[in-house]
Amino acid sequence: MSNVTVPCQYKTGRTLGQGTYAVVKEAQHIKTGQFFAVKIINKKLMEGREHMVRNEINVLKKVSQGHKNILTLVDYFETLNNLYLVTDWARGGELFDRILAKGSYFERDAANLVRSITEAVAYLHDNGIVHRDLKPENLLFKTEDEDSDLLIADFGLSRIIDSEKFHVLTTTCGTPGYMAPEIFNKSGHGKPVDLWAIGVITYFLLCGYTPFDRESAKEEMLAILNADYKFDQEYWEGISDTAKDFINRLLTVHPLSRLTAHQALSHPWLTEPLASPVGERPNILNNVRDNFNARKTFKKAVDAVKAINSLRSHSRSSSLANLLEASRSEADEDVQQFFDVKLLIMDEFINFRSFIIPKEYEEEFYNNILTLYCYIPIIFFVFLLFFEAYYGKFHTKKFGFLNLPGKLGWFLMELFSPGTFLYSFLAPSPFNDHDDGFSITSSSYTTTQKILASLFLIHYANRSILYAYRAPSIAPINLMVFTSAILFNLINGYSLARWISVFGNYPEEKYKEPTFILGVIIFFIGMWINVVHDNILFELRRKNSSKVSLEKKFDIKDDDNQSNSNNSVNDIRKRYFIPNEKLYNYICCPSYLGETIEWTGFAIACWYSLPALLFALTTPANLFPRARQTLKWYRENFKEYPKERKAIIPFVW
Repeated sequence: MSNVTVPCQYKTGRTLGQGTYAVVKEAQHIKTGQFFAVKIINKKLMEGREHMVRNEINVLKKVSQGHKNILTLVDYFETLNNLYLVTDWARGGELFDRILAKGSYFERDAANLVRSITEAVAYLHDNGIVHRDLKPENLLFKTEDEDSDLLIADFGLSRIIDSEKFHVLTTTCGTPGYMAPEIFNKSGHGKPVDLWAIGVITYFLLCGYTPFDRESAKEEMLAILNADYKFDQEYWEGISDTAKDFINRLLTVHPLSRLTAHQALSHPWLTEPLASPVGERPNILNNVRDNFNARKTFKKAVDAVKAINSLRSHSRSSSLANLLEASRSEADEDVQQFFDVKLLIMDEFINFRSFIIPKEYEEEFYNNILTLYCYIPIIFFVFLLFFEAYYGKFHTKKFGFLNLPGKLGWFLMELFSPGTFLYSFLAPSPFNDHDDGFSITSSSYTTTQKILASLFLIHYANRSILYAYRAPSIAPINLMVFTSAILFNLINGYSLARWISVFGNYPEEKYKEPTFILGVIIFFIGMWINVVHDNILFELRRKNSSKVSLEKKFDIKDDDNQSNSNNSVNDIRKRYFIPNEKLYNYICCPSYLGETIEWTGFAIACWYSLPALLFALTTPANLFPRARQTLKWYRENFKEYPKERKAIIPFVW
């Protein structure tokens, strides 16, 4: 098996689950469109064992393809910070969820499930693999069919991860209820830990709660160390003694006294047919569901308080290692709730889960950038409602020492957007470890990605280069305006480029979809409006150039023409003309309207893209108030200015 993959071979989607030491996301193969599940594991958990990873995963891949009850490992690859394991996507859901959704559930059903689990574990043990993290969350159904195979996931991953770190994580961030006593005792542990876990799972499947369920992790750990559990008559009525004996032989403190996997398969509970579910053996579904829900509700109430305490107590922690070490000596499930709350906030923030699909490598930075971007349209709109933009008609010489030459300032200011975009678009994907350089080969990107990137760059080729070259003059650019524009262009260029090249889902054939085609058409309509009305203004400026010296001349473009704010009305009338062509007959700022239409079309073509949506919102948030200011300026300085003209939307506003 190759230890690398083709660049950008997979695109991740929504989060499917959060495990003890990894996050699981939906993944789609770009070329085939086939869906998988990808488990993302932080490499810090494997420090000192990196040399073992590839050989170990080769074994896991081979083993996973040899048993029907083991989730198949399809592929793996690495980035600088993470290990990615691509597996078949078990769409049937988790074991206990399926049980609770059933109309009936009998002891015999539980025995059949435990037999499948034990057969898979025996197969793993025969191949020298210990799971070490068996629990219902790692037991998945392959399909939604009633007779679907039950699959064991995450097998062998604990061998890849450093033993001490695995122990810390599972005891502080996981559920210790399924862990064997020898794990807590650090007395060495091997195959017997999986049989202990099978005993706990069996107990859970028959009554709806774990045998060592206590109010705190400390009490739960003590109960495990002493195998302190019982079969309460209230909850175990109707369950066979054979089932209880099976559990007793597995929940034995001394590892050597436990049944092996093959011995468990020979136990009467798994080999001898149980009595018919009609009559002697009751339907235990209601009992299991009630017990599960009752304990879940109580635990949520307790954990809600503990989560708050955990946030307070760990807010000053200097490192992950310190946090984990401190957690081992405290109520360990507190930390689980701390992480759960944090992940919940990140995943469900303003229901943007379908928009934000970051890879682990850039997760924190990219999320922070997008969160910041969410506020930009609001800031622009509110500011421009109360203050004039300090350029164009509203430029002032009062702060002359803070101004840049017009054309140079415009060119540099606008150039940051395509420059940042191109750099970020060609930068290596964090999803591919071997991709350590910039990629401009045609195979690196899909046709859809290349079209979207081209649209963005075409706009700015016109806006930053051609516009600055063709405009007869551009007023000086205030340094504050220049700086704020650069900051916005950096954020916008980066977020859009990384979405299109890495984080978004843009397979090869997406450019043929109706929404994509519609978005591109709208984009070019907006660009046509922009360019045509720019040309009208350029002609007016050239006409005006014979009347005003170059030293006093200011840009007359509706969205960028300039005038000293202290000039008299008569002086303004000498240097400005009222445009009366095309959309200028209806609105004073058609170029603003064209740009708004452009980025609306771009957002439609991108589809389900938060940065594209934010750009489409930021554009009118910036331009609409300025169009209102420009209309007011015309009406104040030109009495003959048509009263029926609107600011930016014909006949409306």
